[in-house]
Amino acid sequence: MFRTRAGYTFSLLAASVTAVFAFSAIDPAYAAERKSLRWATSQVGSYGYMVAASMTRIVEAALGGEYTVTVQPYASPTVSMKAVMDGNGEISYTADIGMAEFQQRVGGFKGYQPKMPEIVHTWYAYPMESMMAVAAKHADKFKCWRDFSGKPVFFSNAGFMNWLNYMRVFKLLGYNFKHVQIDLKSNADSMQSGSIVGSGVYTTAGRSLPPTGRKPRSAWTSGS
Repeated sequence: MFRTRAGYTFSLLAASVTAVFAFSAIDPAYAAERKSLRWATSQVGSYGYMVAASMTRIVEAALGGEYTVTVQPYASPTVSMKAVMDGNGEISYTADIGMAEFQQRVGGFKGYQPKMPEIVHTWYAYPMESMMAVAAKHADKFKCWRDFSGKPVFFSNAGFMNWLNYMRVFKLLGYNFKHVQIDLKSNADSMQSGSIVGSGVYTTAGRSLPPTGRKPRSAWTSGS
């Protein structure tokens, strides 16, 4: 469902955790002169980056070959959103909760003032389903999300949209959100060693795990 206000097109955000892309509001006359579209997204290895990288040629073809699309990875979607609004990009990867935090000026956007026009939600790319993974050898110790309350968990990278969603869920349920930041490549190893008891993972459109979640089945088990 779409509606128009003040010259911009908005789509109504769903309450579910959904990946979206947001475009900065560019003056039409200025946009017509541009030959480059900078696509700000999350870091290399994330689904946001993979989707952006795979769509560059599609977008270039759709725009009649007038633009060259370049993918620019940032530490998190929150940072990529700011990059666009500070004039360092035209397209930003985000999600419903990221847009909500920006509009409310909370979290990573507390006190933030854009240097350029604000981004607006433009289109949904795919839904994401958040889950929790644990080492298979400890699977019998965890029956529900309450069992992770107050325990060291890697809820995906801080600032990522799924990380924000886990924080939202734990707050609503009244659980203690204890995040431990680790390197993405050490995800399964950290669970096996016990430095974390669980890891936030997600599927994209109900079909595939992110690269960091693709480990042998014996390494971990997951559940919603």
